[in-house]
Amino acid sequence: MEAESKSLSVWPSLIDMISSVLIIFILYSFLDQVINPKNLELILITKKRDSFQEAFESQFSSELRDSTITTRNGLDYVQITFRDGVLFQKARATMGNEARLILSKCSRLITETQDRLDIGLIQIEGHTDSQPMRQRSGTTWDNWDLSSARALAVLKYLESKNIPSARLSASGYGANRPLLPNTTAKGMAANRRVEMKIYFSGFDNQ
Repeated sequence: MEAESKSLSVWPSLIDMISSVLIIFILYSFLDQVINPKNLELILITKKRDSFQEAFESQFSSELRDSTITTRNGLDYVQITFRDGVLFQKARATMGNEARLILSKCSRLITETQDRLDIGLIQIEGHTDSQPMRQRSGTTWDNWDLSSARALAVLKYLESKNIPSARLSASGYGANRPLLPNTTAKGMAANRRVEMKIYFSGFDNQ
């Protein structure tokens, strides 16, 4: 009986030891995930991204309400979409005064936050609907030309507002990346847009 009693008394100690080992293992795994540099970098980038998006949405609240400007975010960037007619009139690649005011506000926010939030690449994309371009001034433009010219016009304006040219890139995609089918007036209007993707850096660029 005494031997059996000693044998039984060992079990609680063994269970306690196994529990302690499991707790240590779980705690180690948790800390490894939290302290992992890649995870910390992702948390940092996410905070920068969200901070910029909140500031932008505060400054452009009226445009966001009527959906002439929209925002969404990716893993390490904020995308700003300027809808049809906000920056350019149909089939045009020159900006009016209203467009310049909008981009001036946007560029001011970028320059005020670029160091604090480690803003990296600013990618500008032009998009059109699928309607063929008409001949203009003796030269034939197509949607590739129009989308590229619009993206470049935005880039040059941002550059004129002291955003470093090394951070800027411009691309035109014509009608090749539609948001909606180009079968209705609504769809074509949605596809005529300029997108600006603002990327945020992590530990590597600090």
